[in-house]
Amino acid sequence: MKRGPKKTPTKILQMRGSWRAGLRTDEPRLSAVRLGAPAWLAAEAKPTFESLADIVYGMGTSSSADVFALTLLAESITLYQKATADVVANGCAAATKTGGTKTSAWLTARVALFAEISRGFSWFGMTPSDRPNVTALPHAVPDDDALEAIAHNYMREFHEREKRGKRKYQKPA
Repeated sequence: MKRGPKKTPTKILQMRGSWRAGLRTDEPRLSAVRLGAPAWLAAEAKPTFESLADIVYGMGTSSSADVFALTLLAESITLYQKATADVVANGCAAATKTGGTKTSAWLTARVALFAEISRGFSWFGMTPSDRPNVTALPHAVPDDDALEAIAHNYMREFHEREKRGKRKYQKPA
């Protein structure tokens, strides 16, 4: 874990006219893409995912690298909705075996999920205070030639490894 404050975003350094802005030449440059829900995402979370994907694409803050983060956010929102429904239906307290009461497990989960969802919203700049800290990406145009080239290179490397008898993943002896 790194110590100290987070790095000041390059865009802010540029706006300030800082000499440090020119030092960061290795930052990733991504294009905004419309994200599709992964096949393993629960059916009840897919509408939430699609809704979030539309929002972050419209804002220009989604890239292909963000599909898992957005999936986690959609799952958390779905669980939060379940927890809220249970708390509304059954209240904030649950009976114990000894006849006492304790905080409902769904209420505890709801509090934790709220914090998780808030962090997820900040990743994508979905709150007013987070928007200045997120950079919008140019919208990408799908390029079939690029995808074909990636697949071709992968297969070429795979066959070269097979010819040399070296597999990337070998079973332990």
